[in-house]
Amino acid sequence: MRFVQIASLLLSVLVICFAGMAGAADDDPVTAASILAAAKCPLTEEQVKTLEGIEPGGDMRTLMSTINSMFTEEQVAALKAKLGTSPARGNMEESPRNLMQVIILEKAGVPLTEKQVSEMQNMQMGQGGMQQMNELYTEAQREAMSQYMGGPGMGRPGMGGEGTGGPPPAGSQ
Repeated sequence: MRFVQIASLLLSVLVICFAGMAGAADDDPVTAASILAAAKCPLTEEQVKTLEGIEPGGDMRTLMSTINSMFTEEQVAALKAKLGTSPARGNMEESPRNLMQVIILEKAGVPLTEKQVSEMQNMQMGQGGMQQMNELYTEAQREAMSQYMGGPGMGRPGMGGEGTGGPPPAGSQ
């Protein structure tokens, strides 16, 4: 009888410990550097310098082009494995999903968490997807995205979208 009580108590303690660790994992930061280090293909010195050079308010097309071309095939595969993929569009190839957000928020010092990345992977990026993503961010993350990309809708000149000087969103006319 005593053995059953001890075993039951031990099991309860283990369940509580594992539940606490699982909760902590949800809050773990997700950065491009940590993804690539875990995949054993870390950022190179040149890539680190490129990322350090990213400043708020820059040209978004240039930023997207830089980010989408700076990683090796092995690194892109690791990023896709962790973040999922965004389908090819226009002249852009399939890419790691939400990589720009991961990099911008890492640079701003308010990285996404494991839980946020998981929730982003489940989002449909069609109608209302940007609004869902904006709601997922913390206040500090929204502020950082606004500084780097021009606001909640992330429409900066050259990015397209209503009020940005680019073409209106599809289906808005």
